Amino acid sequence: MKINNKVIVIGSNHVNTLGVIRSLGEEGIFPFVILHESSKYCYVKKSRYIKEFWITDDELEIINILHNLSIKYSDTKNIIIPTSDLALKILDENYNDLSKNFYIPNIDNKEGKIIINMDKKLQQDDAKKVGLNSIFSIKLNLKNKINNSLLKDIPYPCIIKPNSSYSGKKGDIVICNDQEMCKKELINLQQLGYKEVLLQEFIKCDNELDVIGFACKGKAYFCGRLKKLRISPPKKGSASFGKFMPVDNKDFYKKLSLYIKKLNFTGIFGADVFETKENIFIEINFRNGANNYALNYDGVNIVLLWIKSILNYDLTKEKVQITNSFYFRNDIFERVELLKKNITLKEYFRTKKISKAQLFNVKKDKKPVIFKLVYAILKRL
Repeated sequence: MKINNKVIVIGSNHVNTLGVIRSLGEEGIFPFVILHESSKYCYVKKSRYIKEFWITDDELEIINILHNLSIKYSDTKNIIIPTSDLALKILDENYNDLSKNFYIPNIDNKEGKIIINMDKKLQQDDAKKVGLNSIFSIKLNLKNKINNSLLKDIPYPCIIKPNSSYSGKKGDIVICNDQEMCKKELINLQQLGYKEVLLQEFIKCDNELDVIGFACKGKAYFCGRLKKLRISPPKKGSASFGKFMPVDNKDFYKKLSLYIKKLNFTGIFGADVFETKENIFIEINFRNGANNYALNYDGVNIVLLWIKSILNYDLTKEKVQITNSFYFRNDIFERVELLKKNITLKEYFRTKKISKAQLFNVKKDKKPVIFKLVYAILKRL
């Protein structure tokens, strides 16, 4: 695909950023890359597909880089793709200024609307309004003393998580079996600096899915489903092994489409879902997901599709949904699970054998994998 628009990718030193860079580069689009990092040991910058890159943890400097790029390449309206919640937040906070020169993800073409809708309790409330099944959720303010009366009516076990993905870490998610444990963990989160958290009923479900898609001006396209077969770290991490499947015809997707339409969202998204007889909506992320690169293995390049949608290409001629089921693995995460003895050597090689897609070790772009290992060694010296 030949486009004149420049593409800028902003994110952390993470496989998500690397996957977007590769999705673009494999189509002949070499992006500018801004990594919001403080460390110089960034393996992502070693990708062969990068036109130019910057590493900075200064948000103002990120905005200045974007302004300079808009001046240098003022002949077209260029495109920014965020690959982290922090990058998405920076863009949303500066939407009025940046949207003059860039296409960026947004809700209803308004500044700050994505940040508002990152609130997971608000997501649950809005999901109910369009008929999506949801779970018991309450938002707790941790600025005040934790009152036992607030905790007694919560169904246990429950899960405590950051109420907004940009203001917390996945590693701080915890499952509590009773009221006493819940209060203890909430005090711990207070001490870590959390101002508010979300408490949700914990439902054990063997079919936890990511529903992956993109939207342009509220029109949603669903590219596929990822069934998470293994999570790393267990219970509160990301999928290290899973199965991609075509989207089915459940009424759930019509309701999820309506949810996105009401927001008038433009961008790539991933919804966390428990697949039961009646699917249960958990939350939605308004950015590219870490495992989306694997969709390319069945001919669906979600990054390119979103770019084409905002540039008004005719998507009826494009393959928007995967048509085959296939296994994928995050090869680095699987290695971690092996080293931690969470899986056996036999299981490690079994998933390697049956997986059609890998996230890190890609033959055409080997350097990031090599330098991830090199930098890991250098950090320990």
